Amino acid sequence: MIKLSSIVAYIQIFLTIIALAATSNAKIESAAKSKASIACLPDGVVEIVDGRVVVHEDGTMVKHENDLSALEQWENIVYVTASWDGILCAINKDGVVHFDGTSDYRLKNVLGDVSEKCVYKKIVMGDHMIATLDDQGKVAAISLFTADDSLFYERDKIINQWENVVDVAANDNVVAVLFEDGTIDYVADGSYNFRFADIREWKDIMAIEGARGDCIAGLSIDGKVLVSGHGTCNLISYHSALQWENIVQISKKCSYALLGLKSDGTVAISGGVSEKNKQNLAEWKDIVEIASGEFFCAGITKDGMIMIEKLEPIR
Repeated sequence: MIKLSSIVAYIQIFLTIIALAATSNAKIESAAKSKASIACLPDGVVEIVDGRVVVHEDGTMVKHENDLSALEQWENIVYVTASWDGILCAINKDGVVHFDGTSDYRLKNVLGDVSEKCVYKKIVMGDHMIATLDDQGKVAAISLFTADDSLFYERDKIINQWENVVDVAANDNVVAVLFEDGTIDYVADGSYNFRFADIREWKDIMAIEGARGDCIAGLSIDGKVLVSGHGTCNLISYHSALQWENIVQISKKCSYALLGLKSDGTVAISGGVSEKNKQNLAEWKDIVEIASGEFFCAGITKDGMIMIEKLEPIR
């Protein structure tokens, strides 16, 4: 005869297995569905509307320095992102890349070639490199400041070994990846090689972010924010972010601030910006998506309204 205590033990084990499976699926889904529909340029905010990229201006933004006329030809766009200096990249429903706002011949040539071979899910840009994530969970990195990638053979060898990647982040000289199991790995060039070792100890991560500057940020499945890096990113910009709770999305596209979307539709921003910026963002309500840039941050409300805030950095 089976004892009642044994039955209870079996039930507890069964429930634990179900909970772990649900947690794992949640991590994969949360990271995989992070399609961005807004992004911040140095002089404006772009949004995907009916499969096309639209530029928003509100009178405080300067005239676009880049020729963005090519945007009118882009169709069926599902993802858009931008670098701090105005490189705009978009991905259509077939995973093909469009880009504009740059004269860098290597970026155009390389992405122009590989976009026919890969179905892209995400593209991220730092000062010196661009990283891509395809639908097979593979990552590639392209150096923007030299025409000789042989200098980065060791970096690329590590990147080629990564599998089951669900999210990718990059800053000046670092590429970090998030795996299906919620763990992180990274590869860095030169003196950056040992600055981010602690992110390999992070667990249960569902999204990662990095941009201009010396930081990588992670969002855990329990709504907490983690940060790795050196210098001003920890001392000035990120201290308050470590205290945030109930965060469902983070955005880091500038060198001095981190944006966080809370589960109740409100938005938090880390230090490094003016009190006016913090007060204005505290009034945002019903936000469902956020984006940040070097000079602007933006949000989309559940009603489809675009909220734009011009940042005033405190260096």
